[in-house]
Amino acid sequence: MGIFVKQFFRTISLVMIILGVFGSVLLYSSFHMSLEEELKHISQEVGMFSYALNSSLMALPAEYEAIDYAVAQIGNTIVKSGAEPNEIVRIYNKDETEIYTNKNDFITSSDKEDFKKSQAHYEIISVDEKKYLQTFSVINSERGKYFLEISRDISSIYENREGLYRQYIFITAVGIMLSAILSLFFTMSFTKPLLILSKATRSFAGGDYGKRVDIKGDDEIATLVEDFNEMADRLTENMRKLEYQAKVQEEFTAAFAHELKTPLTSIVGYSDMLRTMELSAEDVQMCANYIFNQGSRLEKLSYKLLELVGIDKGKINCKQIKVKMLANKAAKIMDNILKEKNIDLNVLVDDGQIYGDEDLLISLICNLLDNSRKACNKNGKIILRGVCQEELYVIKVQDNGCGISADDVDKVKEAFYMVDKSRARKDGGAGIGMALCEKIVSLHNAEWQIYSKIGEGTNVEISFPLK
Repeated sequence: MGIFVKQFFRTISLVMIILGVFGSVLLYSSFHMSLEEELKHISQEVGMFSYALNSSLMALPAEYEAIDYAVAQIGNTIVKSGAEPNEIVRIYNKDETEIYTNKNDFITSSDKEDFKKSQAHYEIISVDEKKYLQTFSVINSERGKYFLEISRDISSIYENREGLYRQYIFITAVGIMLSAILSLFFTMSFTKPLLILSKATRSFAGGDYGKRVDIKGDDEIATLVEDFNEMADRLTENMRKLEYQAKVQEEFTAAFAHELKTPLTSIVGYSDMLRTMELSAEDVQMCANYIFNQGSRLEKLSYKLLELVGIDKGKINCKQIKVKMLANKAAKIMDNILKEKNIDLNVLVDDGQIYGDEDLLISLICNLLDNSRKACNKNGKIILRGVCQEELYVIKVQDNGCGISADDVDKVKEAFYMVDKSRARKDGGAGIGMALCEKIVSLHNAEWQIYSKIGEGTNVEISFPLK
């Protein structure tokens, strides 16, 4: 059963319960209030009748003997002077013989034995499809004991109750119909956003990741819709990241396999020549050099991969480090390599300190300098600059090398990506240096930008927070 049907029947059931309870209480209260009014009225009449009968009996002469006749006449006088038209009055003597009645044709079915045991009692009886309130009282006088019975027609009370009940049924039916219409309207307006959200959720689950729900408001449903849209945005973004990571992983695996294949092919080929062929000393030396160079390349590649993986798994030792010290150490490490191509390195670093791991930061600067070396021709120029700003310390590595195209700038941070593969391999590169730099920059909560133009050179700027 859907939420629409549940909400609709719950509302109708609640309305029916409320109308039933309040209607029953109203009918019950109205009926008993009318009945109590009749009881009050008839009690007053019994009291008045008893008082008048006692007073009249006391006025009779002591020698008067026809007491029952006198009581009947007194009762007739009292009934004519004050009794209601819808009342039946009867008087019984001490022998329980009826001595007076104002309606001889009135027949009751009540049992008066219980009445005679008490001074006053009442009972509701049915006679000829009418309802009567019957009271039975004992009158004790100096001239004897008598019983007074008054039966009052209260059929109008029951008729009023039946009329009210019919009106209540009609009003209840109309109320339920109106409630059903209103409930249908409000339930539809309440569940419509949920149905829209449910449909969007199914579409999203079916692969329509661009599906969103546009429902305005400030209630809980609007909040739920906002949460759904936010969840969908995050899931879509996470899926894009996963797809991108999967693509990068696939490219990484393919590039890694390619990087292994080239040196291994050379090693296998030249070693097979040494194993199967008679070579001159010069050819043996040539084959050994090829094997050595390619083996060294594989060794560097393995070290770079270990360093790349180790950054994610290892703990870094962060402390305050003077940037000038970092720059001088990195320049000293790269000095001999730069001299091989007669490249001039100019170090211009402001005083300042950054918070980080010394070894990783030196590796970062060395990788950037090495990339600049590979991009420069002989007699090239590299500037290692450090600028201390208000909240940042910016390290810049500038060169006048071949530059990088705009399409390749963002890709150089990926592992095994090389702008010029032939030149990179010739200089001993494997395309891992910039990926390593990316991880080191991220670990130090820094940001970096690469600015480059073909034929003009490249400028790498890394901004470290001072706090």
